Amino acid sequence: MINELELIENINILTNCKVILYGAGNFGNKALKRLKSIGIEPEYFCDSYSRKWGGFVDKIRVLSPGELKQLDKNENLAIIITVESVLSIDPIVDLLKALELGTDFIFTYLGLEIAVFQNINKLSVNTADYYALVQTAELNRTMNNTMTEWGYLRDALFCIENTDSLLIYQPGKVGSTTLARSFSSAGVPNAHIHFLNGIDCLGAAAFKDSYKKTIKNLDVIKIITLVREPISRDLATVFQYIGNNIFSVVSPGKAFIESCHAFIYARLINDDLIKGERKADSINYGYQFNWFDNELKSMFGVDVFEYPFDKEKGYSIIKQENIEILVMKLEKLNMLELVIGEFIGTPDFKLVNSNDSAEKPYKYLYKNVREVINFPKEFIDLYYDSNPRMDHFYTEDEKTVFINNWRTM
Repeated sequence: MINELELIENINILTNCKVILYGAGNFGNKALKRLKSIGIEPEYFCDSYSRKWGGFVDKIRVLSPGELKQLDKNENLAIIITVESVLSIDPIVDLLKALELGTDFIFTYLGLEIAVFQNINKLSVNTADYYALVQTAELNRTMNNTMTEWGYLRDALFCIENTDSLLIYQPGKVGSTTLARSFSSAGVPNAHIHFLNGIDCLGAAAFKDSYKKTIKNLDVIKIITLVREPISRDLATVFQYIGNNIFSVVSPGKAFIESCHAFIYARLINDDLIKGERKADSINYGYQFNWFDNELKSMFGVDVFEYPFDKEKGYSIIKQENIEILVMKLEKLNMLELVIGEFIGTPDFKLVNSNDSAEKPYKYLYKNVREVINFPKEFIDLYYDSNPRMDHFYTEDEKTVFINNWRTM
């Protein structure tokens, strides 16, 4: 029912329809300001709470769902759902479906924000307001990155000082949140970390030197790391960026799907790969696979590619000096509860599945993109053809399924 891409690629929908903001709260006010900044005045608010019906927000009347249905019979409407909790969107979507409205133009606040930014060159926009929007987003991104990096150091220190804890250490968007929640639910102390070697905040260099020395003095340190089909992981990363800062991915004047392509290509393609070559001194097998060298090997001295991996079972356990690492494929995770339980010493361990995407503001946009995005053979081959890192973890049958899933029709 929600098609964010339609608005992002054709913001003129809002000028050709009467705009209704569904949700007369804080996000409704934000949407109102954003629309006014591009010269669009919403016709009405609408809300599910009866106490708001007939009231006004900034001189704009709040309709009941029943009144919205009546208005829809005679007008071309564009409805923007503006609620603060992402989990509140689904009930509103269900309500709009039950109303059997004639309009196909139903979007969310996130879709509006991306549409404004992507089409900024085409809009009569207040320039000062636009740059304030960009600067605020960049400031938030910088502050979030700094706090996240300090969080990584704090969590790593926790693992050093508590030798019975478990380190979840892997690239982002590979199921680490599910593991962390599952371990916490089982009462297993754990730290959830994506970077140690890559951290570059104040004090990081001294910390990393101390960290490496401390590892050698531990009786044992247990690490769990996962790998995931790489294009799925890279696409998930696009939306992680969107969730944190939409300006990192979206390019004004460029189609949104093209922006997704460009972001993913940048994670893999360098000059050598564009020419179809992989030079020994300039190898890029993809961010996720290179992570094992840049992080795990650099910080712990363990090269996972020197150890065999059981592709059929989907896991391997590496033991090197006082370090034990459980390496798993995300695609096999739900079948490996017994293996995980044995590794962490909790025989009755159960996974607590975490559907992060259902809790994210980009859930609808991700669905829209996933239905239409595909990749040319030349790009897919960079991951799947003559890539020993991919072959280390995945069978030929698995690769065939993945390739068919992504290839341009």
